[in-house]
Amino acid sequence: MEIRLQYAAAVLAAAVSCCSAAAECDLSAINEQSAAEVFRACTEAAETGDTSAELNLAYIYAIGKKYQDAAKWFRRAADHGSADAEYLLGTLYLEGKGVAKSPGEAARWLRKAAEQGHAGAEYSLGTLYASGLGVGKNPSEAVRWYRKAAELGNAEALNNLGQAYCEGSGVPQNFSECAKWLRKSAEQGNDAAMFNLAIMFENGRGVPQDYREAVKWHRMATEHGNMLAEFNLAGLYTNGRGVTVNYPEAKKLYEKAAEKGYAPAYFCLAVMYHFGRPGVQASLPVAVKYYRKAAELGYPQAMVNLGSMYENGQGVTRNYNEAVRWYRKAAEQGFPLAESNLGSMYQRGLGVARNCNEAVRWFRKAAEQGSPEGQYNLGLMYRQGLGVQKNEREAEKWLRLAAAQGYAPAQSQAGGLQGRN
Repeated sequence: MEIRLQYAAAVLAAAVSCCSAAAECDLSAINEQSAAEVFRACTEAAETGDTSAELNLAYIYAIGKKYQDAAKWFRRAADHGSADAEYLLGTLYLEGKGVAKSPGEAARWLRKAAEQGHAGAEYSLGTLYASGLGVGKNPSEAVRWYRKAAELGNAEALNNLGQAYCEGSGVPQNFSECAKWLRKSAEQGNDAAMFNLAIMFENGRGVPQDYREAVKWHRMATEHGNMLAEFNLAGLYTNGRGVTVNYPEAKKLYEKAAEKGYAPAYFCLAVMYHFGRPGVQASLPVAVKYYRKAAELGYPQAMVNLGSMYENGQGVTRNYNEAVRWYRKAAEQGFPLAESNLGSMYQRGLGVARNCNEAVRWFRKAAEQGSPEGQYNLGLMYRQGLGVQKNEREAEKWLRLAAAQGYAPAQSQAGGLQGRN
């Protein structure tokens, strides 16, 4: 059976335990031809029922992305009791590679491996119980399997067990226990745990609040390319927590997170360029570019800001239709400021036909979510009788609510009402 060149390295790594079946296998002199010979020898050994050979042959097929063949040999090795094969066959069922996707079958095979003490399977089975995928959702069972894997040193399980304590999922909430398990995972190099531990230090949960420690763990996670750590560390540089304020460094970190497609990072870059920061020169066109990237990723605040740029002609040619389009996208996500801004466009007839009834509808949506802009605008509509019947009592109610939130225009409107009941 011919083996492709890219299989060669995989064969060498996987076939070591097959070498006894391959007679005198000299790995130092290996090449494509000899790799094929090792592959054939491994296949022959597997066909005789050698469990190690079955497992390694499955590895070779999996690395070559021939998942149907991989599943066949993992199954044979699993039927011979190989915990590694049971685990990997379960993983194929979970991902639908080489077999029909079946969370139930995945859980069955993972359980077999887990009951043999396979740490990876214990962890994976825990994740199934946490999500309810292929098994009934059971946070306590998830914790039980996470703990088993954690006790075997599985870094992912250590992290998830810590998170379970943080969230009080399957165990009583205990931030000290959370921090303990996260630290164990982080010390093994798990970047998710590094990030989570950094957040604990930022918030002073389970550990004394210590921004320098937060910076340390975030920085370690960024060295593993952790997107959330890049974003949060940028925030610490922006606010001077645990480090000296450094906007250029924050910008670099936001850029790294943005390159991974993280919408909030694009938004923060946009704000930097919109208003300028020491070491970051303001540029409205660049701000628009980043607002657009965040907006296109579904970030509602970016949609609102992009709409505002179009409405006011900042960094782009003024275009009320585009402003309405972006306000509407965010408003349809239930974002209050967008609802208020869209209502304002309807009230003024900018980018849409003037329609005070529609304006009131959107102002009310925003107001009922606590938006001071929405409350203020709705109050004015009641005061002026636009889109609703004129009602001074309702006007006062909404203006007072907006004023109570410190919204200056509402405070000036409601100023003469403060002594009235």
